[in-house]
Amino acid sequence: MPADVNVSCLDVPAPAPVCAFDNCPNVSLSFDQQRIDYPQCRPDKVIYTLVRTWTATDLCGLSVSASQRVNVLDNIPPTIEQRADMSMPCTNVTVPPAPFANDSCTAVTVTPFQSRVPGRCDGEYQIRYSWRAMDACGNIAWSNFTVSVFDNTPPQVQSPPNATYECAMGELPIIPGADDCSGVTVQPPIRTNMSDICINNFDHRVDWIITDGCGNQAVASHYMRIVDVTPPVFDRRPANITVECAPPAPENLTATDNWYADTRC
Repeated sequence: MPADVNVSCLDVPAPAPVCAFDNCPNVSLSFDQQRIDYPQCRPDKVIYTLVRTWTATDLCGLSVSASQRVNVLDNIPPTIEQRADMSMPCTNVTVPPAPFANDSCTAVTVTPFQSRVPGRCDGEYQIRYSWRAMDACGNIAWSNFTVSVFDNTPPQVQSPPNATYECAMGELPIIPGADDCSGVTVQPPIRTNMSDICINNFDHRVDWIITDGCGNQAVASHYMRIVDVTPPVFDRRPANITVECAPPAPENLTATDNWYADTRC
């Protein structure tokens, strides 16, 4: 008779060949198999037992039986899908679905774990995903997957419309700037005269540099044209006069302007 055995659930043997002998000829041999299931899995990882019974009977009806217990264990970890690491922009970070897991012997449960590892700035970090596949007998397999998040997108900023002012520059607009992944810093404006017809007729440009937390930059520009279209005004005009023979010397007149004197204009 075969001895009791413990076997893997993936390697359950077929019933062994058994022979019976009697002091008289013509012995018949019968076989019966019963399966005992353990739904919760035994502490020794036995998930079911096969009780195999052989019965030998002679022509006089005399019989004898012998049994073998085949304890079937689940000691093999599940299989779980493995994935390659990947990168995602900080503006479009998606949560990957759980990997597929399978076990050939018992049910399997997949449990997710997640951690975040900061990078050099708010828009750069790693998300480390781990999924644990565990079968009913506590055998475990892991799938690990890392998403590297990066920020290479400049902040969003809208340049103000161009403007024309007479004689004096207008007030500078407020440039807020925004970023989808981190805060922004607006540097002090950089002012440049683009052309210089005269002191009160020129083009002027103002640039703001906006920087996000990861060093990406955007520039907003505002163009101003400063013009002088109003002629000067005499402080007084001399009255018309009639003189005899010789005209008097010209009077000294003064004039004022909404800007200030500049002979280039």
